[in-house]
Amino acid sequence: MIRFDPLQPSGPGGAILAERDVHHFAYIDAMRGIAVMGVVAFHSHGLFADMPWRIASVFGIGANGVQLFFVVSGLTMMLSWHARRDGAAPFYIRRLFRIAPMFWAAIILFGGLHALGWWRSGGGPIDILLTVLFVHAWSIEAINLVVPGGWTIGVEMTFYALFPLIAGLVTSRARAVAFLGLACAAAIAGNTILPHFVQTEVPQDLIFFIYYWFPHALPAFACGCLVYYLLPIAPRDSRMASGLLIAVAAIVVASAWGGLRWFSDWDHPLSRALVIPIASVMLALALAFVPARLLVNRWTCHVGKVSFSVYLLHFLICEPLVVVFAPVLVGRFWSVPAFLVSFAAVMGVTVWLAGLTYRTIEKPCIDMGNRLIKRWYPA
Repeated sequence: MIRFDPLQPSGPGGAILAERDVHHFAYIDAMRGIAVMGVVAFHSHGLFADMPWRIASVFGIGANGVQLFFVVSGLTMMLSWHARRDGAAPFYIRRLFRIAPMFWAAIILFGGLHALGWWRSGGGPIDILLTVLFVHAWSIEAINLVVPGGWTIGVEMTFYALFPLIAGLVTSRARAVAFLGLACAAAIAGNTILPHFVQTEVPQDLIFFIYYWFPHALPAFACGCLVYYLLPIAPRDSRMASGLLIAVAAIVVASAWGGLRWFSDWDHPLSRALVIPIASVMLALALAFVPARLLVNRWTCHVGKVSFSVYLLHFLICEPLVVVFAPVLVGRFWSVPAFLVSFAAVMGVTVWLAGLTYRTIEKPCIDMGNRLIKRWYPA
């Protein structure tokens, strides 16, 4: 049995991530896995309409797995930046070859399905162009149109574009706290001002856009940067780590059951952009040195490794199931086990497909980017 050490690289044989011996930490993979499983649970839990609302609400909060993704992204970028120290150009090359090939493949996939009449949305030429260029996250029409869930990739790429500047300025714990404060202020200002300058035919479109766009996600990325500077004081004993995990669970349950009404209000200037990121900070600190086996294990780490493909591909399975079969009425008692079985099946199929695309698209392109960096920017 493989023992997962948060201070050691994950993967078969403890293999390192890439050149320069930059480690790929198991707890980070696990958090990615937890995040994408939450997203899949959210997109599939509506299949069983008679599920008790309290349980359905917990599964529904899985939508906020994207905020966990953003926190992990901020942390990972800080770890990578400080470990490699090879500058902005290699950073951009690495990010482009990591994200673009699989995302462009998803554009072709969903665009082809739409052209055949097998997918409900597709977008026009301008929407597709904006999505190919990763600037669709700044368009109310295109932000989530061409690729389902594609708004997160546009937001991520905006963060990557700014990251070398962020990393150059956020150089201490105090500055990381200040960055989080400024990010919250920017989110509040942007989310408050935008409705006064942008009008849409469907008011709900603007509400969703405010939730999706980059300023609203910035506090989550800032929380990830803050985790980097909090790791030296992360718990080293199980009691303190367990206390953090209990607090995380309490936040999730309270949020799901309406105990944090501010959190559940989509119209609030910060809405979900801060509560779940704060819980994600606590989760990262709890798992960094005391990886709870329930959360950091072979399965969650594997899912986290292929999480990008899982995120893009799970819509192919979840949405048709919900559209074609929902609502499935099996009774309140049986709805929960029925959902768990269907969720396990959806995850199993999606992770299998994601493994294929990871090996055939993601990994070869990551390796290609690393080879170009070695050739153009030799150490």
